[in-house]
Amino acid sequence: MAHTSGSKSNILHRSFVHQPERVVSASGVSLFPESGREILDASAGPAVSCLSFGRPEIAEVVANQMNQLPYLYSGARFTCDVTEELASMLLQGQPGGLSKAIFVNSGSEATDAAIKLATQYWHERGMPQKHHVIARKQSYHGNTIGALRVSGHKFRRAMYRHWLSHNVSFVDPCFAYRLKGNESDQDYVQRLADQLEAEILRIGSENVSAFVAETVSGTTLGCLPAVPGYFKAVREICDEHDVLLILDEEQEGISGPDIQMIGKALGGGFVPLSGVLLRNKIFDALADGSRGLAHGHTFQAHPVACAAALEVQRIVRDEDILANVREMGKVLEMLLRTNLGHMEYVGDIRGRGLFWAVGRLESDQDILRLMNESLRTPPSASTRRGGYTRQKRGCLTCRQRKKKCDQLYPICSHCLRLNLVCKREPPRSVLPSPGAATGDSEVTETRVMRAPSIYQQIKEITQLCQPLGLSLKPGDTDPKSLVGSRRVVLRYYTVTLAFLLTTNLEKNCFLSVILPMAFECPALMYAVSAWASSHLALRDNKFRADSLRHRGYALAQLQKSMEQSELSTEMCLAVTMVLCSMESISEATDAWHPHLKGAAAAALAWQSEDSLAVVDPKQAVQATFEGRWLLRNFAYHDIMMSVSMDCRPLIRGPYWASEDDTLADPYFGFASRILYLISKTSILNADFAEAELGSQTRGYSFAERSRKIESELQSWVCPSGHDDSPLALLGEAYRNGALIHLYRTLARYIKS
Repeated sequence: MAHTSGSKSNILHRSFVHQPERVVSASGVSLFPESGREILDASAGPAVSCLSFGRPEIAEVVANQMNQLPYLYSGARFTCDVTEELASMLLQGQPGGLSKAIFVNSGSEATDAAIKLATQYWHERGMPQKHHVIARKQSYHGNTIGALRVSGHKFRRAMYRHWLSHNVSFVDPCFAYRLKGNESDQDYVQRLADQLEAEILRIGSENVSAFVAETVSGTTLGCLPAVPGYFKAVREICDEHDVLLILDEEQEGISGPDIQMIGKALGGGFVPLSGVLLRNKIFDALADGSRGLAHGHTFQAHPVACAAALEVQRIVRDEDILANVREMGKVLEMLLRTNLGHMEYVGDIRGRGLFWAVGRLESDQDILRLMNESLRTPPSASTRRGGYTRQKRGCLTCRQRKKKCDQLYPICSHCLRLNLVCKREPPRSVLPSPGAATGDSEVTETRVMRAPSIYQQIKEITQLCQPLGLSLKPGDTDPKSLVGSRRVVLRYYTVTLAFLLTTNLEKNCFLSVILPMAFECPALMYAVSAWASSHLALRDNKFRADSLRHRGYALAQLQKSMEQSELSTEMCLAVTMVLCSMESISEATDAWHPHLKGAAAAALAWQSEDSLAVVDPKQAVQATFEGRWLLRNFAYHDIMMSVSMDCRPLIRGPYWASEDDTLADPYFGFASRILYLISKTSILNADFAEAELGSQTRGYSFAERSRKIESELQSWVCPSGHDDSPLALLGEAYRNGALIHLYRTLARYIKS
C-alpha cells in the first residue's frame, strides 16, 4: 500500500495523510518553505512564538549560555544564575501568593509535575486518601498518560482509556454560549459553582485532592474565556472544602491558584520550556515534612532553556508587549464584531487579548435550515451581483474587467498575477457644496487631507516613549544587577534620546558615531547608559536612584580605564563628552565643567602644556570621521561654556571647521562659522576684562575686532538649497544669539 508521506522520511510525522512541507527558514511572522512561498504564521504555532522569529539577542544569549554552562543536572544539588533569575523574574512580588517554581520541558510535563506535587502535598499533611481530582469536560492539559488522566477530551482519551486511572471525575466547563441558556451570568456562575460543590460532596471533601481547569480553554473548546466571577466562585469553594486549585496557564484578574502551570510563550518557542508555580503553603508542607520534591527530570531546569526564557520575558517586559496585546486585542475584537458579527452563520465571538474565536450557530441543523431558506429565495428577488465598475474602489483595470480589486498599492494582486497595467484613477478635486454656491448659511464641512506640517513631523520624531519599568531593588548595590537596567536605558537611548539630541536625522552622529564606538569600549557604553538614565530621571523621579547608580558606575569605569591606559585619544574624548552632556542635564551645577576640561586635555594629550593655546588639535583625531565629529562636539560645548561661564574657550581657533559648509552638524546645523564668531566674542570679552579701558591702543583693537565680528555675523547666509529648511531657522537663532552675546559684551565694558 502506498503512503502519501512517511516513506521518504525517517521521521514518524504526526499525520500520514499529506507530505509535510519542508520549511527552510523563518523571519518575523513568516515561514519560508523550500517551494519559495511565504506563509504567515498568524497563530504563532499553537500560541507559542510570541516574539516572532529571528530575534538575534535571544540567539546571542543562548550561544553565550552554551559556551558558559550548557547543562546542569538539577538532581545533583546544583543550581545556576539563569535558573534563579528566571524564577525571580516570574515570581517578583509573589503574584497571587505564588513563591516557588519548577521548570520542565513541556506543558504535559508541567501537568504531571502539578499532579504529583498536589499528591505529595497531601501526603506531607498526613492525608494520603486525598487523591481524587476533579477536572472539566472537554478540557485538555497534555498528551502524557498523567496529563490525559485529567483531560476531559474524549477523543484523545479513548485509545488509552485502559491506562487511565478512575480517580478523576469531570464537571461542566464554563461555556456560556452553548450551556448558559436563558440564565443571567450570575445565575450561570452560581449553577456551575453548585455543580462543582455537589461533586466534591459526592466524592467527599476528605478524598478530593484538587480541581484542575484551564483559564482560557484553547485546543478543544476553541478559545473559551470564563464568564466574569466564575473563578472567584471556584476559589471560594476550594478554600471552603480544603481542595487545591490548579490552573493551566495564567490570566489577569483571577485570584491566585495554589499551583499554576505555565508554558507556551514562556520561552517563546526558541527552546522548549514550561513551568509549575506554587504557593508558600505547598512549599511549607514539603519543607516541614520530607524536605524534598518527590519528582524530577534529567533535563529539568535546563540552563540554556532558562536563559532563552529569561531573555524572552525581559523583552516582553521591556517592550511592554502585554499593554500592546490589550490595545490591539480591542482592535481585533472590534474588527471581528463589525465584519463578522452580522453574518447569519456566526453565533458567537469570544476571546481575550489577541486570542479570539468565531463560533458557528448552535447546531448543524440550524445551518442547514438557513441554507435551505436561502435556496428557496423567490424568483422576483434579484440575486445579480452588481458590477464593480461603478464602485469607486480599486484600480481601473479590475473595474473594467468587473473583478473585485483587493486594493493593494501600487499594484494589486490580480494585475500582478496577470501581468496587467494596474491603472489608477487620478485624484479628483473637491466640489463645493450647493449651500456654498447659493450663499446659504448652512455649509457642508469637507475634510481635506493635508501634508503634515513641519511642527507635526518634529512632534512625531520627538515623541517620547513611555517610561520603562526597572525591576531593580533600591538597596541592591551589586554592579551585575545593573545589566537588565542598562539594556532598558540603552534601548531608550537608541529609540528616543538620540533623536531628541540631533538637529537632523540624516547626520545623526549620536547613533552613527557613539553607538559603534560604544561596542568597542565598555567605559563609553557605561557612560551612554548613565546619560540615558539621567534623561529618564528627568521625566520620572522613580528613575533617579538607578540613574545615580549608572552615573557612579560610569565614573568608576572611566577611572579604571584611565589608570590602565586603555583609552585611545578618540575614546577618551568620546567618554568625557558623553559624561559632560550627562552632567549638563543631571543637576543645576557646573559638574560638567571638569569633564569638558578632561576632553580638552584628551584632544591635546600628545602636545606639551606650554603649547595648549596655539596648537591645532585637528592633528590628534582628524584621521577618522568619528574623530572629526567628536572635535565638533567638543567645540560646541567648549564655546557654550565660554558664554555661560564668562571666560575664554579652552581651545581657540576654528579647528573643528569642515571644508564643506553644506554639511549639517547634529548639534549646530549649518552654523559652524557663527559658532567660531561666538568663540571670538568670548575671547574679546575676556580681553576686555583684563585690559585697561582707558588704553588707546587696546581700545582701537577692541573696536576693530568688534566691528569685524558684527559685520561677519550680519553678512552670514545659510548655504544655498537650505534657505527654507528648519536648519536655516536654527542658524538664524544662533546668529541672533551671537549678536546678543556681542552687544552684551560691548555694553558691559564701553560706558559711553
